[in-house]
Amino acid sequence: MKLTAIALLLLTTSSVLAHSDTDCDININGDLEYTPTLLTLTQTNGDVVTISKDHDLTINREAVSLTARQQEWVSGYYDSISEAVPLTMTLASDALSLANSALIETFGQLLGEDDELIQDFQTAFDDMRSELKQKFESKDGHFKITRHDTKESGWTGQAWASEFEQRIEDLAERATGRILMSLGAQMLSGEESMEDFGERMEAFGEDMEQRIEGQADAIETKAEDLCEILYQADHYENKLQDHVTGLEQFNILNVKSDSSKM
Repeated sequence: MKLTAIALLLLTTSSVLAHSDTDCDININGDLEYTPTLLTLTQTNGDVVTISKDHDLTINREAVSLTARQQEWVSGYYDSISEAVPLTMTLASDALSLANSALIETFGQLLGEDDELIQDFQTAFDDMRSELKQKFESKDGHFKITRHDTKESGWTGQAWASEFEQRIEDLAERATGRILMSLGAQMLSGEESMEDFGERMEAFGEDMEQRIEGQADAIETKAEDLCEILYQADHYENKLQDHVTGLEQFNILNVKSDSSKM
């Protein structure tokens, strides 16, 4: 018997939630707080750097005079972060939505849409989406991410993703047990053989893969775009660190990208 449903579950959660981490390593050293009017960056040494929406730079509340070239780097840095913030939230939301639809439909097909486990799946996704927004984003467009959020792995960290995957794995184990019990009952009653079930699940898995492929590709493209944007921000940050007095220790972003064009 081919357990296509379980394979699809593992494929969906791993590929959707991992994005393109194998090609893009993004880490935060310090705290980054963004609002529509101000970007605040707190370094590990306690220094606070701000950039306003008009691209004015301060270090520990002291305004900094910039050359034209330095101003270009400040503006480029601010614009890159401003672009990355909404893309980050969109990417996470899209990934959750895709995993949601794939898993709900998969187990709904196997257990029935009214099964209580399907409702538990939906609740887990809804809770995770709400927790993600509460942690990183507020209603007024405020976004905050700290070095503690990214300590283990990356720009938005994967602690939330690990917790989410654990919830889904727990539910999947329950669902798999329910499916096997149902299959056993059907085999005993002669309604369906193991071979019939395997063929049905294989066909269903192929159909599901075709339908989610386009969405998964779109998510991957957004992940690559995010990586490139943050790589550019890191590039500007390095320029500021090297050429602006007072920013010698300025190192909020560290980005390594195999596919970067810069």
